[in-house]
Amino acid sequence: LKMVQQQQARHHRDSVDREDSLFTSYKCPLTDDLLYEPVTLVCGHTFSKRALEGVLSSGNRACPICRKPISVADADELKVNILMRDTITRLFSDRILQLVKHDIACLKPENIELAAEELFFIIERYKSNEDIVDLAVHTLLAWTRDKKNHVPLSRRGLGREVLVLLRMPAFRASAKFLRRTAVAGLQVLRALGSGSVHGAKILSESAVWGTALSLLLENPKVKGPELAALAAEAFKLVALAIKANQESAAVRLDPPLLAHQVLGFVLEHQQEASKDMVAAALRLVNDLILLAQIKGTQHHGLGAADARQVLGLWSAWGSSGGARAVDG
Repeated sequence: LKMVQQQQARHHRDSVDREDSLFTSYKCPLTDDLLYEPVTLVCGHTFSKRALEGVLSSGNRACPICRKPISVADADELKVNILMRDTITRLFSDRILQLVKHDIACLKPENIELAAEELFFIIERYKSNEDIVDLAVHTLLAWTRDKKNHVPLSRRGLGREVLVLLRMPAFRASAKFLRRTAVAGLQVLRALGSGSVHGAKILSESAVWGTALSLLLENPKVKGPELAALAAEAFKLVALAIKANQESAAVRLDPPLLAHQVLGFVLEHQQEASKDMVAAALRLVNDLILLAQIKGTQHHGLGAADARQVLGLWSAWGSSGGARAVDG
């Protein structure tokens, strides 16, 4: 037993030594901390971008290590070493998450133009990190609660950026992403879509309703209340997208088929359903029926089978007050 304990202690020391050595290899000489947004100069020395910007802002245009001059072009456009940044993020994900969290916390929505710009670039840089993406999307959602932020956020393309995140296969396969980030992302798109002309443009794209519904209809990885919350937000967003551009929706959608799928989904998951989910589903179905009429489509697809689904839905929710929640 003593020998095993000694071996374990030796392995632990070796592991710590390797980590310390690795950390030293990726340490910024200016901050004595992990390289964050590393910038490699022509001379070959690498520094954290913000630390190097501090040196340059003081008027010093020489490498802090070798003192070789930094060209005006290099000083004006400090390009991040993407390969090194991705390597560091992979090796030291916890520490990078702390640094990014600090950066996001320092963003000031009082200066929403600058904050939107910074948040956009954070999402772009760390799009493969689920924890960072989740924090960024929830920060964005908090900003959308102030309607005056909708235009600058949409203009910077953050709504479109969220749509891209919702379509990424790696995230869609993650139950954690679907539970938290996807719900917040759908809420962001709905807020921006209803709050500004710039945001409404995104809603006219088929990618919006296709993305929202596929989160549900393609074997969702979540269940229970999380699934109900995701479904409610997806149905609300699709309904808003249809209203935003009925002509486009009439051309691109098959309203009876989609209504059938929505009702079928709710009935399949009625044990997990919430009042909000049922209300959103029925409102969406109503919009789809109206869309079918505008399109001139005979909505016989919403015939006996769908009528039974609707009756089953009302029956399932009548005793709990769900029917009253969607009165009309």
